[in-house]
Amino acid sequence: MARYGKFINKVYSKSELPTYERALAIRGRAIRYKEPMALQSGEIVVFLPGSLDASIATKSTEFYLAHDETQVVGSCNSGLELHVDDEGVVFQMPLTNKRYAEKIKELVKSNRQSAISIGITRSKERTETVGKHQVVFIEQADLRECSLVAEGCCEQAFAYLIDINDAPSLKDSINSPSFKLESTAHNLHTQYRKRAREFAALTNRISELQQTVDDDRAHMTFASHCSDFDTVEALQKAARRRLGLQ
Repeated sequence: MARYGKFINKVYSKSELPTYERALAIRGRAIRYKEPMALQSGEIVVFLPGSLDASIATKSTEFYLAHDETQVVGSCNSGLELHVDDEGVVFQMPLTNKRYAEKIKELVKSNRQSAISIGITRSKERTETVGKHQVVFIEQADLRECSLVAEGCCEQAFAYLIDINDAPSLKDSINSPSFKLESTAHNLHTQYRKRAREFAALTNRISELQQTVDDDRAHMTFASHCSDFDTVEALQKAARRRLGLQ
């Protein structure tokens, strides 16, 4: 019995148990085709299907933090994967750069910085009038970089954490329940932040209007007091004239 006990203890010794190391990465959508986006420049742009295909097939793309060229997380030469589907471009960036891995993990996990924005060089485009707006349709461009940001111009672009060892391939993940769930969660979070900003702006506007009303009331009260003073002063002058004091 002691013999078998010794054997079992050796097999299940805590120090000899295999350790499981997670291969963390961020995965998500980099850009969605046919979605109007308002740029900071004031332009409204739409990426057409196929507009980035040639660039992705032949050139390397880098991955930054917040479009900062001094914070290079990786590139297509160090694990960044890009895949074109019917809706746009999806990506996967392994968190193998120890300098940024923990930071990115916390940013994405907390949703403080879990959106994606891209940097491009346009080579072919056309401008059309759509309703009351001038819209730039991008037909071909080079995808220079993808960046992890707090909010991007493409509201449908997002990132979420995965364990590469416990997840389908990037191509196979597009139609997976987890990818769709993360996309929906990101959209809800984005809409919540937009509504929160709109509510804050409305609250500020109401406060400004209330201050204007209060100021107008103060002016009206002052004017009323001035009018009362003028009336009293006129009565005093009339009384003095009657008494021959003026």
